[in-house]
Order: sequence, then structure tokens, then C-alpha cells
Amino acid sequence: MVVLQQNVQGFDAYFVSLTPAEKYVFGALGIFDIYHSWYFNVLLLVLSLNIVLASIDRFPSAWSYIVKPKTTATRPWLLARKENAKFLTDAASETEASSRIVSILRESGFKTTVTEKAGVTTVFGESGKWNRIGAYIVHVALLTLFLGHFVALQTGFDADVKMVPGERTELPSRLDPALLSHAVLTERALQQHPSDTDGFTARALPALAQTELDGDRLRSLLTRLQRPDVDNLPALIVRDLDHRQSGGFGSLPIHGELRLAQLEECVRLRPRLLQDPRFVDAWLQRMEPTQDVDWRRDPTARAAELQRLWQFAQRLSPAFNSLKAHVLYHWLQHDLSSGAPDRDRFLAYVRLPRRGGPVAEQHLRRHQNAPEFVTPQQEFRAQRDEAPSLR
Repeated sequence: MVVLQQNVQGFDAYFVSLTPAEKYVFGALGIFDIYHSWYFNVLLLVLSLNIVLASIDRFPSAWSYIVKPKTTATRPWLLARKENAKFLTDAASETEASSRIVSILRESGFKTTVTEKAGVTTVFGESGKWNRIGAYIVHVALLTLFLGHFVALQTGFDADVKMVPGERTELPSRLDPALLSHAVLTERALQQHPSDTDGFTARALPALAQTELDGDRLRSLLTRLQRPDVDNLPALIVRDLDHRQSGGFGSLPIHGELRLAQLEECVRLRPRLLQDPRFVDAWLQRMEPTQDVDWRRDPTARAAELQRLWQFAQRLSPAFNSLKAHVLYHWLQHDLSSGAPDRDRFLAYVRLPRRGGPVAEQHLRRHQNAPEFVTPQQEFRAQRDEAPSLR
């Protein structure tokens, strides 16, 4: 006897054909919707529990046989097996006999192990050892199906599709790859987010940076970007500096992630960046020596670092004379500690304008706000020691 389920095509006609008693009994027992009945779910739960407990009980021994098989056995144990055999051999020694057995087993596809213990030679052959866990793979598959059933009861829904032989339907029967192409997904994300890049994941941003973006989307991309490994990043940053909401260089986290080569490219595209204190500060951070360079104790390494700093400082305008004085002061200290003072560096240091000393008061009053005067005690990130007096 077949009982149609209530969500199957033709159930209405079937239900009308039943007697009142059948309708009452089948309905009370939930047979019209048996897969959602409580007793069906209880049976599945009991079956699942049985599978889990049986697997826990038997899997350890099966796994132990796979990873550590029994390669030795006594004669009584072997003869007690259901399948055993005894035969005579004309081999001159145990070694020759075991070699012949090994050869025969290997020709039949067995993996062999020869063990000698207490004067007894045992030849162990095995094949298809992983077949022992086949049942447990089936158990996992069944439990997955049962779990899917329980999840479907809570979140799923039922639907019917009428299929008549010979008829065609306009409903799609396969997924069109073009609907998931990179170009289509990109265009869809841009349409859904016309002024930002929120429709793209962080991993998609480097590829998006290679496309033509308007000012608002470019700013959104740079705001979200966390790594500088983007080919045209300097050009994008320089372009974004002209945005109406730009706070200048240093206003976005990605500005502080630029490498020296990228900072150099930014200067090539916009030379006046070397007049921006935050840009200079970012450059100085990238010039800091690595942890494996002991420039405080190694005079050669310290001289090389000071040389790099001075080469950069010479590219800056007089507004950065405090930085220049800072570098020269430490370089002069290095010269004195090495016993080789440099005359040109000393003259360059004393020629930097200061507000005190022999400077005429009238000149100071006239240029009291001029940026080229050296500011004593100013600190710079490229020099982690406390800044010395530059008077």
C-alpha cells in the first residue's frame, strides 16, 4: 500500500478517494507527512546514536590494525584461524623459503613484511588495508544526510516542479558561467555602490585599483587599503590628494605604509611633497635602520646611516633646517668620536640660521616667523635618541 504525501502532486485527488476511517487514522498518525512526524525523527535520532556508538566502539581497533598491523604470530594462533594451510617446501633454508613466499605475495599485489623473532621467521602480507574504514566513511555520509534532514526541518521548505514528458520549460536548467564572470560581478558591485567600494572584499581591492575609478570611489579604496603592494599606488595617492575631502598626505593609513621606492615615485609625480612635513616624516620612518643593523655600536654602520640621512636632508627646503642641523650634529659627534673631524660639515652646521647668538635683533624681528631658523630640541623619528641642543 502506497500513501501519498501531502506535498506531492495529485494528493488532493488521492485524499478524496480515501474512506473517512483511513483519513482519520492516517492523519492522526501523521502518515500524510511522515518525514515531519515526531516518531520518524526519533527513529532517525536513535539510528544516528547507534551509528555513533558503534563507530566509537569499533573504530579504534580498525585504526590500530591499519597503523600497527600484527606482523608476528605463533604457530598455534595461525592454525586456530578459520582459513589456514600447511605445505612442504624444498627450500634449503628459512631465508630461501621466506624469500620465495615474499616473491609470490608481491606478485599478487601484497605488501610484505618479514620479521625474525626468537628464531622464528614470519612473513606478513597485506592488501587493501584502508578498506577497513570504508564502513566508517558510510557512517559519516549517513550522519551527514540525517543532519541535513534535521536542518531542513527547521529552515527548509518544500516545493514541486511539474515535469511532463515531451514538454519544454523556460526555467533554467544549468548555471550560466557568464553570470558569475569577473566583469559582471564587478559591474554589479559598482552599480549597487555608486560612490564607494563597499561591494568589494579586501582581496578584490588591488585588482579594482587597476580600473578607472572616479574620485569618490578612489578615496574609498585608499581608505580601505591596508597593504602597499599595488602597482600604481603612488599615482593613485597623488591623484587623491586633489580630492575635495582630502586631508593631505598622512590623512589615510595607507600613506604610512608606502615603501621608499613608492615615496620616491610620489615625489616624481608631485615634487612639492618634499615640502610637506608629514611626507618627510613618513620618509624618515622608512629610512630607519633595521633591527639587525647595530648603528649605535658599529661606527661604520652609523656613518652609513648618517650619510643616507644627510643625502635626503639636502633635498629639502630651508624650512627643514632643524632636521639638517640634527643630522649634522650627530655626524659631527661621530667624527669627533672617530678622531676625524670634518671641516666642511662643521661649516655647514654653523651656517644654518639660528635665533640666538650673533644674529642681529632687527633681522630677528623682521623674520621672526621664518621657518628656516633652527628649532632647538626638535625630535625626529629617524633618530631615536633624545635630540641634542642645536644652539
